[in-house]
Amino acid sequence: MHPEAYLAAFLDTNNVIYWRTTLQRVDVGNDTSIGILNTDLPPSVGYMPVIPTNFSNYLPANGTSWVQGIAMNQGMSLFSQPMTLGNPYINWSSSAVAPFGLVTNWNFHIVGGDSSDPNVFLINNQMVLVTHNYQESTNTWTGGGPNYAYQFDVINQKAHYLSTNNSVGSDYQLTPYCLTNWPTIH
Repeated sequence: MHPEAYLAAFLDTNNVIYWRTTLQRVDVGNDTSIGILNTDLPPSVGYMPVIPTNFSNYLPANGTSWVQGIAMNQGMSLFSQPMTLGNPYINWSSSAVAPFGLVTNWNFHIVGGDSSDPNVFLINNQMVLVTHNYQESTNTWTGGGPNYAYQFDVINQKAHYLSTNNSVGSDYQLTPYCLTNWPTIH
């Protein structure tokens, strides 16, 4: 959620900051919006792949099994975020522990102002975007966020709209993280 015309900073792999503004933003739903920047970023500014639509072949998608994730808050702190993967939401709890995950003293409680900060998995030294901290319009915390795997197609449709509506040369789309080298679960 980034208002149009406000500056956003992007850090590249050489610690150079690039400033951009959002030209246009569209809502996807469930507190998710995407925007298009006024100027492309150089390749040295990386991007995070997103949880793939077929994640349930490789990760528990029953909404009750805890999986170790990582979250960020408004203080730019990264912390343990045990998550359950459901449809259409991912839930978490600061009092939960994922199997083989970190103990609860690594968990933080989400507070006002943390909305829209990312929640990721760390897979083979790669951060994979899963969801974001979600706050309802009533300013109450849900203890979860939208599962991007279930928003994948609509996000790509909105990104295509932004690309064509702003006459950019590229058709921006999400990049799924490939899990096919993992064993499938039954």
